[in-house]
Amino acid sequence: MKQYPQDSRRWWLVTLTILGILIMGIGIILYHNFFRQNNAKLIETVPEDAAFVFEINNNPNFVKSALATKKYLDELFSFDAFPGFQSFVDKSQLESNLSAIISGHLKNERMVLLFSTRMDERIFKELLKTLKIDPRNYVSFENTQIYTYGTHYKKFNFVLHNNIFAASEDVDLLKQSIAKLRHPHNLLSDKQFKQLYTITEKNTKQDWLIINHERYADPMANMIAEDYRDEFLKIKNIAKWSAFQIRISDNEIHLDGYTLATEPFLTKLTDQPTDDEMPTDILPFNANFYYSMHTPEPDVFRKQMASLFPTENASLASWDKVQPTSSFLFSISKDTLTYYYFAVPADTNIIKSEQLLAEDQTPDSIVHFKHFDLCKAGLAPITTPLSTFHQHADMTYFTEYHGYYIFANSITALKSYVSAILANTILNNPYYKVSKNNMPTDNNIEFFFFNNQDNNKISPFMDKSHKRSALTEAKVFTYSVSAPVGDLSTTNIFIKF
Repeated sequence: MKQYPQDSRRWWLVTLTILGILIMGIGIILYHNFFRQNNAKLIETVPEDAAFVFEINNNPNFVKSALATKKYLDELFSFDAFPGFQSFVDKSQLESNLSAIISGHLKNERMVLLFSTRMDERIFKELLKTLKIDPRNYVSFENTQIYTYGTHYKKFNFVLHNNIFAASEDVDLLKQSIAKLRHPHNLLSDKQFKQLYTITEKNTKQDWLIINHERYADPMANMIAEDYRDEFLKIKNIAKWSAFQIRISDNEIHLDGYTLATEPFLTKLTDQPTDDEMPTDILPFNANFYYSMHTPEPDVFRKQMASLFPTENASLASWDKVQPTSSFLFSISKDTLTYYYFAVPADTNIIKSEQLLAEDQTPDSIVHFKHFDLCKAGLAPITTPLSTFHQHADMTYFTEYHGYYIFANSITALKSYVSAILANTILNNPYYKVSKNNMPTDNNIEFFFFNNQDNNKISPFMDKSHKRSALTEAKVFTYSVSAPVGDLSTTNIFIKF
């Protein structure tokens, strides 16, 4: 008799434990199927394979500016479906200040867009009436109804699920989005993406663009001529994700934000202070482009260079000789020829000009041109992070100008530089002035590209099927990035068409 109460207590303990587990399981299911899905963020409907995500917080301004620059956005982000998405919004008579997400996904070698915004069931039913769609004419998928609207020229699939309106030209992408909300793993499961997305959530007054470098670069590479495609694809080496506040005005696109510095290209800039000096007096007016890199701690950077390019012994030896606190790679064109140059400070405390001379360079073999001495150097080409995007910095010949050594691959190239720099400097190029006004004063890497429409520099790089691309109308492209603080690098992009 004494054993019975103990058995009873044990029975109740087991029963209550099982009941508690059942209640907890039911609670989790109810939370996942009802509360979480009905209160999910729009970003949770975006499949993980997104190449880019537009987080639209100021819809009226975004729509106005996006439509004004649509031909460029069509090329950059396959925005040809955007007017169709906006038509759904207009016909639904949603609030003008609604929030929305547009994401890009590569499907069958084509970039396809997915549009998502919030909408209640009453408005959705009114939308079906406005579109003259029979509510019974749908395709079922996971307890949702997918409708179709449009013509053979442009057809959209759209759905309302959990008070989220979603639309896409690709029905499979739309189904992915529906299924994603029902699954705990989504784009926010990517820790790097989530880190950047958290930043965007702190500023909901701006529109944001988040880009996955690899997924974005691959389809864009098809627009590039095959000879230059591999070089273009090196932009994947910058980072995995970047997030930018995006402003579009008239014929300009401004991107200001952050790049997650997890790849060698940016991590090698760690511990390098930013610099606001820009030696405009050594860059000619007709410079097609320049890269500038500021490394005020050359010893620290040299160690990082050695780990980035461990087999480039000759290149590292040249780096050791000049120990640049800053370096510039730029080009100028003359007729049909393009010449490339590499410039570093002529710090006599580090190396004097006579120490740069090749062994076979004699005083009587120095070329004198317009009061400049053009000399042969005994240095191997330098590989730098700049070479990640372009060629090695050739250091076969050099001259000295305004406190900088200017290197080139030939005497002819140096003569062209001398003639160009004496004629005018980049400071008087109005497009350079515009670009500098849209870049931060402090950075570690800065890139400027000027496309003279009389001698278009973009067309030769485009695949033959894109020779008439709207992107060839770009007049200026600039990119700047600062050394990482933590694992974030401040990044700015400016494009003027």
